[in-house]
Amino acid sequence: MTLKPDSGLPEMLKDKPVRMLLVLLAVCSSRAFADDDAARILSVSPRFYEKYLPFNDYIRLSMVRDAVIYTEKSDPAMSRHILVVSEKEILGLYRSGMEKLAERMSHVDRKLSELIGITGITGPAEAEIAMLDREYADYKANIGQHPEADEVMDKIEKLYAELILRKRYEQRVTGTVYTVYIVKQGDWLVKIAGLDAVYGDWRKWRLIYEANKGTMPNPNNPALIFPGMRLAIPRN
Repeated sequence: MTLKPDSGLPEMLKDKPVRMLLVLLAVCSSRAFADDDAARILSVSPRFYEKYLPFNDYIRLSMVRDAVIYTEKSDPAMSRHILVVSEKEILGLYRSGMEKLAERMSHVDRKLSELIGITGITGPAEAEIAMLDREYADYKANIGQHPEADEVMDKIEKLYAELILRKRYEQRVTGTVYTVYIVKQGDWLVKIAGLDAVYGDWRKWRLIYEANKGTMPNPNNPALIFPGMRLAIPRN
């Protein structure tokens, strides 16, 4: 295919060998192409490649977007030919990005599990964790179509930093070790403290209160606890 001098492309792209090299590396076009693996991968948002490919690869790929779109508009047959001859390269880059995404997801899975199991969380924070759990499940169910829609992982990592890492810091500073007690129907702090599995001494209820009052519905009312609430039990 011969480009006209007034095509509007950058000078570098008017050189056919250079142009073809760039086009063969293209993996980030926002348009839909033919119904095959390479075309589907090309339709993935450039944001995915920007986030999960090495920086130099993404910079190189960002240069070719206009070249890919230009080729499709000016010569559809040529566009199809490019898809065919570049399929291996496209799939390789896509797999590379997905491997990085899978690596990140394994870390997010662990962080979400810790958030779900955190002690003494009630109210808005508890609701946010439940909402993120649902959003993350939806993202994983649709990851093949929209791997770039990973904002929920950003939210999980932010909440993890706010709740888990802060709690670990506080524990390192105070040297306190905690276990978890899940409140049952009919429980109150005095009763819980008196359980053999807790302290076996009802007079230690205030230790539980001080460790959890910041997450209680009413910090000034230690009697206000409810079934299912997770209480942190200081152990040392």
